[in-house]
Amino acid sequence: KMEAEIAEKQAAFEEKQRQLAEAEIERKKQVELDNAAQLAAKEKELEERQRRLEEKEREMEAREQEGRRNSILAAASPQHIARTKRADDMLEEDEDGAKTSTAAGEEDELDGMDSASAYNENHPMFQKVIDDKIRELEQEMAKKQEQVLAQMAALQEKNEMLERKMQ
Repeated sequence: KMEAEIAEKQAAFEEKQRQLAEAEIERKKQVELDNAAQLAAKEKELEERQRRLEEKEREMEAREQEGRRNSILAAASPQHIARTKRADDMLEEDEDGAKTSTAAGEEDELDGMDSASAYNENHPMFQKVIDDKIRELEQEMAKKQEQVLAQMAALQEKNEMLERKMQ
């Protein structure tokens, strides 16, 4: 009778151990999925930032081309530049690309830069800011990816160890 109780308690104990090991495996799988989801979200955020940065670069290029066109027209007709300059001062594009009215003399993000250099994406200030931001984002994503991969490797190793213990 005592041996039967011991065998029953041992079987219950082993079943509990098996359940705990399965629960741990499930928890680790969930952590891996969560980490993968976080990585995917960060990658999506990085892609969105990259897309916005490229869009701003295109906008700046378009403004620069418009500025060149206006310079050429101004050389041909000085009255044209005065009309164009007044119109450009009254309208400013917001982030969505919509034209919004601004007060005359209101300063924009470029703080005191003259109009020729303000729209030049090759201007050292713009290029440095863009390059620094891209480099920073790339380094951040590489670091996070390394962390996630290291965590995944550790979890897989633990998972394999637990599976070996169960067998």
